[in-house]
Amino acid sequence: MRGQMGVSTVCEMPVGREMRGLVAVPLIALRSVRRVEADLYVYCMNSQRPVLYQRAGTRLTGDQADALEAAGNRCLYVCVGEFNRVGKQLLASLSTLLENDDITPAERYGVLQTAVSAEVEHAVKLVHCDRFVKLSSDVARHIRSLVESRQLLPHDLFRIARHDYHTFAHVTNVASYAVMLALQTGLADGDDLERLAVAAMLHDLGKRYVPRHVLLKPGPLNPSERALIETHTQRGYESLLHRNDVDFDQLMVVYQHHERIDGRGYPVGVTGEEIHPWAQLIAVVDVFDAMTGTRTYRRAASVAQARDGLLKRGGTHLNQELVECWTSMLTTLS
Repeated sequence: MRGQMGVSTVCEMPVGREMRGLVAVPLIALRSVRRVEADLYVYCMNSQRPVLYQRAGTRLTGDQADALEAAGNRCLYVCVGEFNRVGKQLLASLSTLLENDDITPAERYGVLQTAVSAEVEHAVKLVHCDRFVKLSSDVARHIRSLVESRQLLPHDLFRIARHDYHTFAHVTNVASYAVMLALQTGLADGDDLERLAVAAMLHDLGKRYVPRHVLLKPGPLNPSERALIETHTQRGYESLLHRNDVDFDQLMVVYQHHERIDGRGYPVGVTGEEIHPWAQLIAVVDVFDAMTGTRTYRRAASVAQARDGLLKRGGTHLNQELVECWTSMLTTLS
């Protein structure tokens, strides 16, 4: 296929954008896979349709990857139905990739999110949440390592991340943003950063009990659907309550991340200082990622629009100081 199309005709598509029926996979990650177990597609100039670049079961060589990158590409695409296989392949080599100093911190985050997203979506659907909690702990360790060095900044992460709010890529974004904000505010440091990241990975666990047609509804929810969505904090809390590998602070994030400063949140309606500080922090970055994520019924907000939306919510919905700190960190994204 390369001989027919020529890599010079290839154009760049954003890594963070999930095309219809296709998922972007960073080239830097595909370099590590001996044989890619999925057909690989590329988008070409003057074409709205993907073009088959390479059949499943073959290796993307270094020369191919170099040529694609030279033409301005940072990713290839795989079908959604085959993404799980590729994710497992990337997950197997994740530690090696994340320890490679030749890869920038932003690229390492892109590899991390791609590798774990398929596994996260699979693990969260299992009857018991053991596998998801273990995965969350592993991901949190990697996130802490990437962010704590201060080499990965919000604009780096935002540029490389997937922003499909309805996938569990959302929780990886929230965990990373939370660690960044916690470092900036001093709300967590050292091992607490890792515990906070685990809590962020787990915060939407209760959504696995919400029917998919409600989660993916292409429009506003009716009152009964809204009430069903609002059960996810309680259900997530109950799923984790008796585990010895989830502590009180983490449970409060899962339970309280939709409480509001003015007492109009859920599940209980507590106010101000009654909301755990970590839950207040997660709420800020959760709202930001929700606004900048694509939905079936609306386009993603720009960073400027999301920043304005956060500032309007400060002091009522969200903690004012945390909002001001996070929005100041977003100035480089404008």
